[in-house]
Amino acid sequence: MKLSITENQKFDSLWFFVILALVSVINLIIYVYMKETDLTALVATYAMTIVGGLIFFFFRLDTRYDQNGIEYKFFPFHFNWHSIPWDEVKEAYIRKYKPVMEYGGWGIRYSKHGKAYTTRGNTGLQLKLKNGKSLLIGTQKPDEITYLIDKLKIA
Repeated sequence: MKLSITENQKFDSLWFFVILALVSVINLIIYVYMKETDLTALVATYAMTIVGGLIFFFFRLDTRYDQNGIEYKFFPFHFNWHSIPWDEVKEAYIRKYKPVMEYGGWGIRYSKHGKAYTTRGNTGLQLKLKNGKSLLIGTQKPDEITYLIDKLKIA
């Protein structure tokens, strides 16, 4: 395995698009049963559903791991890479986590457990920094990251 890993993750879970479809169907049912003649409310709710769906569609967590450290950005909130050099890391390990119970869901999350950047799944790289902060970065490549951490002898 190589000592450089790149990962790009998106909110591309099927459940998200199922929810958007359900919202659309519910909007149409409400419109039909209320016998509205004004299409403004229906068009507005569909527009908000589409805009909301597109926003989530473009969210992306990009990460790069190498011998120097970790770089990440969560588009569209970060346009530039954020870096954490390995010498600022006290502990680094892959762990399973409970997204909803520990962090209140996916995305950029803050909780008593620290900060988290996740898009899907329940596996992440847990970082305990020397400054006392804690950061979890979601991953779909736990074996590769574990190999890199072991090879670099990160605590």
